[in-house]
Amino acid sequence: ASNVGQGNCVFIAIQQGLKQAGKESTARALRAKAVSFRQRHRKNFEQHWGGFLPQAVSALVRDFDNYLEKVSQGRAWGGALEFAALANALDVSIAVLQPNCPPEVLNRSS
Repeated sequence: ASNVGQGNCVFIAIQQGLKQAGKESTARALRAKAVSFRQRHRKNFEQHWGGFLPQAVSALVRDFDNYLEKVSQGRAWGGALEFAALANALDVSIAVLQPNCPPEVLNRSS
C-alpha cells in the first residue's frame, strides 16, 4: 500500500504491517505507544539516543524528555528508536529495509 507519510511514515508503515497480520491500530495510537514504551524503559533507550530528532536535517534537542515531547507530536519523524520501541511494545518482529544496507530485524525473538 502507498505511504505518503508526511512525517508519519514510520507509524503508517507499522500500521499497514499490523493490518496485514489481522491487527488493527492507528498511526496516532502507535506513536503514543512508542513514546509511552520509551518513557517506561528510558534507561534502555536513552543510551542509544544520539541527541537529535529523526528528521531530514538533524536537529539537536536539549534532553531525552524534550526529544520524547517532540516525537509525540503528529508529523514528527520516526526513526530507529521508534521502530525498536514498537517492536518490543507490540511483541512483533519488524524488518527495516534501507537502500544499500542489509535488512535489520528488530525484536527477532517474538
